[in-house]
Amino acid sequence: MGSSASTERQTDPTSSVTGVGVGALVQQIGMAMIPVHFKQSYESIMQIVETVMKLRQFDEAPYNNNSIMLIALLRNAQMEPEAAEPCLQLQAVRDLSGAAGCEADLRAEERFERDRVFGRYATSIFRASWNMTAAGQASCMGVEEEDVLFSWFSDDSDKHCPKFMVLLDHDTASVVLVIRGTFSFKDALMDVVCEEAEFLDGFAHKGFIDGSRKVMDKCSNVIEKALIDNFGYQLVVCGHSMGGSVAAMITLELL
Repeated sequence: MGSSASTERQTDPTSSVTGVGVGALVQQIGMAMIPVHFKQSYESIMQIVETVMKLRQFDEAPYNNNSIMLIALLRNAQMEPEAAEPCLQLQAVRDLSGAAGCEADLRAEERFERDRVFGRYATSIFRASWNMTAAGQASCMGVEEEDVLFSWFSDDSDKHCPKFMVLLDHDTASVVLVIRGTFSFKDALMDVVCEEAEFLDGFAHKGFIDGSRKVMDKCSNVIEKALIDNFGYQLVVCGHSMGGSVAAMITLELL
């Protein structure tokens, strides 16, 4: 009596979900079943999934994961020759330029000290954003309470906006817009929504573009009034990490 071999196809329990896709899966089970805090991040999650799927085309055998690329980048960084010490070249320039070189050095030092003030704001805002009182926020930033013109540390909006403050720095005669870097889960989502989008004459990080415009929507009137009330003051936009990127986008659009 003849026998025939039969094979059963083994299925991965997650394959049905993967095959359906996250977007289609949400449509199948219905948005009503999705928690409210996930609904707010749904669009960002979809863009992240799409980006990951695009990246997988570069992840083919035998390089079946990204570890080999990370190792290669690390190795390349380790093999980079160390930059030559600039001190001797700087001394030579000073010797040749004389008084002009000393004047340039003084200006550079003054600019460094000035920028260090804004650098402190960019990092101090992390601590300020955890403080519940206006006085506490001002203390964290090292300014008087009346010099904090506006702050946005709320997270109750459907549309996530980076956290920021607008304050006055009288020592540098500046209206300062300080934007906090990545700290919350929604900040991280904004970071990884890295699809390109049209920006000015080119393209830029979509998440940062959206964040920069949301910041300006909330504080542009405050900044305009502050510059009118404090005639001669300059506008400084600064931030750290994601905040630095958003600050750069705002500055480019204001120019």
